[in-house]
Amino acid sequence: DLHSFPTRRSSDLNLSFFSGRMSDVFWLLVLIVIGLLLAFVLGYNSLSRLAQEVKQCNANIMASVQKRADLANRLMDIARSYGEHEKLTHITVSGNLNENVAATNEALISINACAERFPDLKANATYQQLMNELRDLETDIQNKRERYNAACKSYNVQRAKIPHVLYASNLGFMEAPYFSAENLGIIHEIGRAHV
Repeated sequence: DLHSFPTRRSSDLNLSFFSGRMSDVFWLLVLIVIGLLLAFVLGYNSLSRLAQEVKQCNANIMASVQKRADLANRLMDIARSYGEHEKLTHITVSGNLNENVAATNEALISINACAERFPDLKANATYQQLMNELRDLETDIQNKRERYNAACKSYNVQRAKIPHVLYASNLGFMEAPYFSAENLGIIHEIGRAHV
């Protein structure tokens, strides 16, 4: 008998179809949110890794600048023994990178001038060894500057890409400055700040 089977009305069919579609939309939205969260976490971690690389390169340069000042002080000690009357003062490394570099440069100019006046100083084995170390250190500092600038470039490029550019500044990821004579003070602060 045909009338004994329950019949569905067309409105019942529309509701079940609609509730099935709502479930699909809900799960699609959940997947989109999870995807966005995953992209954010991966992007944040990428920026953090690159920022740490910039800080590491910066710290390597600062250590080399300190070593350069130490070498200049050792050279001054040797130069003093040749010219008691020479006014050579030790370099006191301060928190200001500009001052440190300028003081070291001035000291090295004075030491070289003293070496020109006292040929025995120039012939001194320890003086020569320290001057060779200083030349090697200058090359090392230049290489570290190049690595620092390459790290800044990688970080800044990643920071400027979409979607990172939308949230990087708000999370403290500031643009990393390239190493140049004009911004030594800013570069020194990188070690203390969140790049």
